[in-house]
Amino acid sequence: MKLGEIKIQALNMMYPDVLVRLDDTSDEEINNSLYELKTSPNYEGILESMVGAVNRALAFFEAKEITPIKCVDVARSLCAKTGSGILVKTENDFLCATRLLCHRGDKTYDCAYETRNGYLYTEEKGDVYTVVYRTRLQRITRVTPDSCEMELDTALLEAIPYYILWDLFSRESKERAMQAKEQLDDIVAAIENRAAPACHGCFQTIYSME
Repeated sequence: MKLGEIKIQALNMMYPDVLVRLDDTSDEEINNSLYELKTSPNYEGILESMVGAVNRALAFFEAKEITPIKCVDVARSLCAKTGSGILVKTENDFLCATRLLCHRGDKTYDCAYETRNGYLYTEEKGDVYTVVYRTRLQRITRVTPDSCEMELDTALLEAIPYYILWDLFSRESKERAMQAKEQLDDIVAAIENRAAPACHGCFQTIYSME
């Protein structure tokens, strides 16, 4: 889903009388649909405010720990020694670890770990470490084009317009804002309750050593 589509969905929920329709999701269609609204004094301000609201939605998802799960293998040669333990490197989009696995010979172990200055510290010695982690979400800016693809789970994308309405519309209509918050909470609860997605590359690495 593109950023412009999210803005249009949120706008349609806030102002049903506007009812911006997208016959397709081409960049031209999205840009044309938003062009007049951006130059209208009625909607220019709310569209500008959506940039901050989208970023607050992303921070909200991070705090709820419902961001996508990834994994990365780190060779011991890329790790740093400290005292009796090892500091395992993390990725740029690292938010928080959900699991650390240590590969030693043909065996794989779950490691005890703690986070230190962006690294994972463990006393387990291995040849390769697999970091399973939740991702930090990339923020948008005022110059991010409306054609930008928001690469998130479908459920998270569907939740953003409800967050925008709740975040920006409470002064206009507290009742509708709270209804949006209830919808948002339902989506978040469904994500929290479902099983964590398997990270196939990670588990192939683990079981290929058995």
